[in-house]
Amino acid sequence: MTAKLIAPKRGEDIINGNFGTARFNDYLKRAADLINQDGSQVVENTAGIAAINSLVPVFVTTNSNRLVSQNETVNCTNGGFILITLMSSPVNNQRIEVKRANQIVSITGNGKLIDGLAGFTLLTKGDAVALIYSTDAGYWSAM
Repeated sequence: MTAKLIAPKRGEDIINGNFGTARFNDYLKRAADLINQDGSQVVENTAGIAAINSLVPVFVTTNSNRLVSQNETVNCTNGGFILITLMSSPVNNQRIEVKRANQIVSITGNGKLIDGLAGFTLLTKGDAVALIYSTDAGYWSAM
């Protein structure tokens, strides 16, 4: 008899730190098992788990220019101007968050537009922005 597949509830935490919760990872494995009706067995849905974990931003504190290479929350503690360069080949729903602690922080799209502009600047101490990339639109949206 197949165990009942219970999806996460709306608002339920599916991420613990930088990884999916054990319950959510179990849900992904069970969902993959149900899809494989041809008798093939999924031992672990590593692709699904990796996909979820790749959406979790990594927290980074920096005081120098930075090339962002993954989903990151970047806290800029610079004493002078700093330039954050986004990755040149972002994937759909790539998310970057940048916060200015001290001096001016400029963000460049590295060939991709940010709300129609080549870059975005945090001018006031404490300013922050969340950027989400859409492959359909082909640009970053500031939230």
